[in-house]
Amino acid sequence: MLVSTLGAIHAIANPIGFWQSVKGAFAFMGNRKGQLTPSANQRIFAALADSCSAGVATTVKEHLLQRSKQVKAGIQSTSGPKSFTAFGTTELTTFVNVSKVVMFDLTELKPGSVALNTAALQSHQQGYHVHKTNTGQMVENVKKVIEEHVNPVDEDEP
Repeated sequence: MLVSTLGAIHAIANPIGFWQSVKGAFAFMGNRKGQLTPSANQRIFAALADSCSAGVATTVKEHLLQRSKQVKAGIQSTSGPKSFTAFGTTELTTFVNVSKVVMFDLTELKPGSVALNTAALQSHQQGYHVHKTNTGQMVENVKKVIEEHVNPVDEDEP
């Protein structure tokens, strides 16, 4: 399952067709997918090398690349615009053994992705931590109120 998943990630992160290869050549001009490809490949293969012995890592890498080729071939065989969604839906229906799977692509709901700089990321993280702290305090306050108002000694005994 892990090899299959990493193979799918490898396939998606790497160019599927000619046009994606051309766009990847201009990664230095800010193409984020082009910048993602070498980084993703490096991290996938480094994780294999770090977690497996050399012989096992080589075998796993071969299987991973085979799976990546299968995913690319599957994506290229779909009609219409080439995307993982159509291929992934077919794969998922086969894997789960159901007749139809409904998927929601969040990028379609909000198509403009935004690269966060360090300050924006820290601001989002700080907001999350404040929210988490406030939620924890509310839970503790609710527990105190319940303890004050619900006294097991005052309840009717059988």
